[in-house]
Amino acid sequence: TFHYIAEIGKKLIRSPLQVRVSRSWIAINSNNNAVMHRDFILIDEKVFLKYIFTYAIIENGIFLQTKISYHVGDDIWVQIPHRLMHNFSHLLTDKKVYIVTNAKVINAPKKFRPIPNRFAIEFTPTTVVEVIEDIPSIPRYKFSFLKAGKIPSDLHKRELLTGIHISYVFNSLFGFCT
Repeated sequence: TFHYIAEIGKKLIRSPLQVRVSRSWIAINSNNNAVMHRDFILIDEKVFLKYIFTYAIIENGIFLQTKISYHVGDDIWVQIPHRLMHNFSHLLTDKKVYIVTNAKVINAPKKFRPIPNRFAIEFTPTTVVEVIEDIPSIPRYKFSFLKAGKIPSDLHKRELLTGIHISYVFNSLFGFCT
């Protein structure tokens, strides 16, 4: 059986994660241009529906308003330390699906996180990565939406790396690829 990203705590991942690499990049020290680590965002296939019911009393009766929230996939940030990049970088490709075991779960840094997950994964010398056939139910991307008025204040926060990769204006919402 596989674990979902939301189920992992700060420990070594012994039970496998079945995940897709959403995107990857190499982190470079801006002071000396040295490669620090290779980073990835992994997404799993956890899907659930959450129903939110809101009741409002009206003069002649009760009005029921229903909101449906649909959540697709959890994501987590992965770092491969520079000393281990040669072991794993050639195995991992954007948009492919993998089984990952024996990785270390760490607290995500408080500043400059690419996603809001409080945990991150660090590959170790004993981490095992196996490429598997594509699983269409694992999303390729995950999006977060902000109201237009919240964007300027969030762009200057240092907790999350905020970038406007995709922006659509619709009903005063902007879409951010995270």
